[in-house]
Amino acid sequence: MSADTIAGWESGRRPLTAVPIGQMLVHRHRLMQMDTVPALLQALDRALEADVLLACALDDKARVEDSPLGAWVMQRDLVELLAWPLNHAPPQPIRDLPAAPRRRRGPAPSGPELSPSERTRFFTQMRRTAEQARGEDQFLLRRQALYLSGYDDQPDTPE
Repeated sequence: MSADTIAGWESGRRPLTAVPIGQMLVHRHRLMQMDTVPALLQALDRALEADVLLACALDDKARVEDSPLGAWVMQRDLVELLAWPLNHAPPQPIRDLPAAPRRRRGPAPSGPELSPSERTRFFTQMRRTAEQARGEDQFLLRRQALYLSGYDDQPDTPE
């Protein structure tokens, strides 16, 4: 794949979730043939899930009851990837990698980033989701929205 494609994924200009599944499987198998560290391949799978969750949280038109947060239990590897643009702490598989020389020109982010307006939209949606998800069948949705809201560094977050 071209360096432009990879740069688009890294910058968020081209969401990884926009890649057709078949093409993603081809890329994954190529990475396996290149002896990519298995933990990174697993992180790639979780990154797709994290992208879906972030995209839904940033969708202003999304209905709370349709949030994928209530559809699956987030495990540590997914939470670490999802939290990376929120707390700037790389997930364990990334921290365990040896430092690679930077071959890119110009400034490049050290990890995924959300703009200030995207951060505001994300946390507003998490708060709204936590407040509206009160039904018995929405326990998981409420719990996970509250958990993710905890990454907000605004002074009123504990309230």
